[in-house]
Amino acid sequence: MPLFVGDILWGLAVFLLMRFIFIAKPLSFIVIISVIYAYATELTQLYSAPWIDNLRQTFFGKVMLGETFYLGDIASYTIGIGTGVLVELSLRTLVRSMYPEVD
Repeated sequence: MPLFVGDILWGLAVFLLMRFIFIAKPLSFIVIISVIYAYATELTQLYSAPWIDNLRQTFFGKVMLGETFYLGDIASYTIGIGTGVLVELSLRTLVRSMYPEVD
């Protein structure tokens, strides 16, 4: 499996987490907050200090903070978030076509 697939899935997971936390918010809000979180997480990898480098050596630190900055990760996160948006819009369309009275 190519390395970027994990980053795409991570971006999708961020989208799904934000949708779960802010379920009543509009889709545009979810997209903005997901992009901010994902990009900020990648940009924090440019910061290096002993305490955060030690945290990055743990499983939690690797998953939540990452280890090294890579510009291609930002594109992968965007694709993952975009995938979440497409799935949500597709599901909305499907539900509306099956149940026209639900809006």
